Amino acid sequence: MEKVLIGVGCSHTSGCACAIGAGTEHQEYELASFELKRKYEKEKVSTDWITENFSWIGKLGNLLNVDKKLNFGAGGKGIEHCVRTLRNYAFQKKDLSNHLIIFQVPSFDRREIAWNNGTSWFIGMLTDMLDMINNTDGRMKTFYQYFHNENFYIVKYMYELVHIQKYMESLGAKVKFLTFFSPHMKIIEKSPGKFSGMMEQFKKHHNIHNYSSDITKMISMEELCNSLNIIELPETNWLQHPLYTGVRGFGKMDRHTLHSEGLLRDDTHLSEEGNKKLAVMIYNELKNETTFT
Repeated sequence: MEKVLIGVGCSHTSGCACAIGAGTEHQEYELASFELKRKYEKEKVSTDWITENFSWIGKLGNLLNVDKKLNFGAGGKGIEHCVRTLRNYAFQKKDLSNHLIIFQVPSFDRREIAWNNGTSWFIGMLTDMLDMINNTDGRMKTFYQYFHNENFYIVKYMYELVHIQKYMESLGAKVKFLTFFSPHMKIIEKSPGKFSGMMEQFKKHHNIHNYSSDITKMISMEELCNSLNIIELPETNWLQHPLYTGVRGFGKMDRHTLHSEGLLRDDTHLSEEGNKKLAVMIYNELKNETTFT
């Protein structure tokens, strides 16, 4: 049976930052800068090329000697999109034996929303919708004041992560989570008690008219977090989250990002070298495990 590696996540997984408009597989897109074109000696690259030659999926797949590398990363998307993608794949595939899934957790503030632009409805990301409207729009002020709570979504998404892991495992897959690019996961891992207030609200809501509340109890944030198969990356001086470090001088080699290597100004996505190093770090955490069955 062939060994299959799946990488799912946002742009940090897809590798789309190196190209302009990359979003549909098996098509070609222009590289995002003159420096990238000079480095790779080409104007355009395919999404297959990005997966194989630029992304950490391609680098890790080579180290693991897999037969197939599937890139389920999607730039700008969040946990909902990642979970739905895996469900769609599993629905068609049924048997996920010999599959290794690395789930790079996006930021928890990326939420899908159905938006009416005045003529029709379309699905987009909440953060993108905010950029499209006037900040003084009374409807959005009302929405954020009365219908939006950050911790509410964090609890909901933690449930989604745990249960997609259990579902994929039930079909034979091995699932691991890469949480480095999600600052919310760091908060959850260090301070799960921070969400006790929202968990209490969920508990109260869950128990109303619930005749079986004693055997359908809410799962605590500690239990949810401990249930995830998280890849613990070692501390390193080159892999630093851009949220905490900011963008440094263009062209400096202090970090392996497109910006720091002088390949794409102000872009803090990992470069090919950065993705290669990340792949080695992931591999070192997996190499002593039975990754394929």
